[in-house]
Amino acid sequence: MEVEALNPVGASPGDRVLIRFDTGKLMGISFFLYVFPILFLIVGAVLGQAFSSVLGMNPSVASALGGFAFFGAAVLVVRWGSNAFAGKKGYQPSVSRIISRAEGPSLSEDCPRDCPTQG
Repeated sequence: MEVEALNPVGASPGDRVLIRFDTGKLMGISFFLYVFPILFLIVGAVLGQAFSSVLGMNPSVASALGGFAFFGAAVLVVRWGSNAFAGKKGYQPSVSRIISRAEGPSLSEDCPRDCPTQG
């Protein structure tokens, strides 16, 4: 499996390594990516329903429009937020330990992905 990760231990291509990721931050990002848009959809639908009489609209139509509008806004916020998180070291996996070093020539640009390896 290939994973792009920070490499503070100096692992080389082909080495077997242990990858770590802060689970608390992973849960926060998961909430932000999956639950936040759903909550916004529900809030938009409820507000659309509540303001349908003020807007002179059918409550079902106002609820649907409000839900879609808030969901769209949430998707934009998630996209902006994910770009902000992507560059921060705390939100990226990192190599914590080298389990075993690669034997023989290390994998590099000279060896394609399907190059036979020892293992």
